[in-house]
Amino acid sequence: MIDDESLIDALTALAFNVGTDQESRSVTVLRTILKVQGDPPIPRTFAEIYESVVNENPDSKLSKAWVHRVLKPLIEAKLVRVEGQSTRRKRYVADVNTLMTGLEQLKTYRLEEIDRQIADLQTNLDKITKLDCGVLAQQLVSALTGKMQTPTTRIVRGVEELDRVLKYNVTSVAKKGDIIRATVLWLTPLLKGGEDRMMKFIDAANNGAEVRYLVTIDILSAQQMVDRDMDQSKMGGIVQGIFKMREVGLKFDVRVFPGVRTYSQVSLNNQSTALVITENPLTATWLTREFNPDLIDNAVTSFDEHWESAISVFDLTAEDFAKFGAAGGTLARLLLGERT
Repeated sequence: MIDDESLIDALTALAFNVGTDQESRSVTVLRTILKVQGDPPIPRTFAEIYESVVNENPDSKLSKAWVHRVLKPLIEAKLVRVEGQSTRRKRYVADVNTLMTGLEQLKTYRLEEIDRQIADLQTNLDKITKLDCGVLAQQLVSALTGKMQTPTTRIVRGVEELDRVLKYNVTSVAKKGDIIRATVLWLTPLLKGGEDRMMKFIDAANNGAEVRYLVTIDILSAQQMVDRDMDQSKMGGIVQGIFKMREVGLKFDVRVFPGVRTYSQVSLNNQSTALVITENPLTATWLTREFNPDLIDNAVTSFDEHWESAISVFDLTAEDFAKFGAAGGTLARLLLGERT
C-alpha cells in the first residue's frame, strides 16, 4: 500500500485511484508488473504477469479474466507498454519511463476535463448571477397557482443585486408619465459600473419617463475616484446622449445636492422604493406602497425638497466647478465641452 500522502494526493488529482484503506486493483497489478520486470526491465508475457499476481496475492482467488480487465485500462493509459502488438505472444513492460508517459497523458486528460468543468461552472455562475429571485418567485407562484403575486419587501445585498432589482422593478417598467427619483449620495459602492447603471435610466427616459437624478456634490471634487472607477469613454457618450435627449424634450436631469447627506434611494412614482441602508457592504431594502406607504411618501417628499434646492449639472459654469474644487476635472471637461 502507498503511504506517502503527497503522492496519493497527486495521483488522486490526476484521477488515478490508488486506494487508501485497500489498495486499488490497478495499483495491485501495476506493482506486480514492476516487480517482475527485473533491472533492466525485461518485457513479460501475460502468463508470467498472472502467475506473479497470484503469488503476490495468495489469499485472493484471482482469475485470468480479472487480470485482463485490470490490465486493459493500464495499457490504454500508457502506464504499461505492449510489445509485439501484432503477434500472439504479447509482452508487457512497466518502468519509470512508461509511468512518466502514462502520467503525462493522465495529466493532459485531467486538465482538459477541468477546463470543461470550469467552463460549465462559469456558465452556471453567469446564469445564476443574473437571476432575480423576486421575479423568479413571482413566476413560480404563477406556474403553481395561475395567480400573480408581487413581493412587497425584500433585502437587497450588493450592487449587482440592487441593479437587478432596479431593472425589473423600475427602469424596465417605467413608462410615459412616470417619475423616477434617484439619489446617489454615497459614492464608494456605486461609482464602479455607474455608466451602465446610468444607461438603464436613460432607456427609461427614452421610453417617456421623467428621470430626476440627484448626486452628491462630492462627485464633482472626487476626481481620482471618478477616473479610477468610471469608464471615461462611456461617460463621454452618456453626456452627449443626455444633451441630445434634453434638446428634443425628453425629461432627464442630474442635479447636485449641496446639503447634508441623508440616504441613497431610487423610487418609481410613490409606488415603490429602494433605500440603501449601509454603504459597505452595500445593503438596501426594497419595499412597495402596500408594505409601508408612509415611508415611501416621506422618502418622495424628502427627495423633492432636496431636488428643488439642487442645481442642474447642465447649468453649472466654469466658475461653479472651480468653487466646488472640480475645475479641469473629467466631469467639468465633459459637461462644459458639450456646451461650447
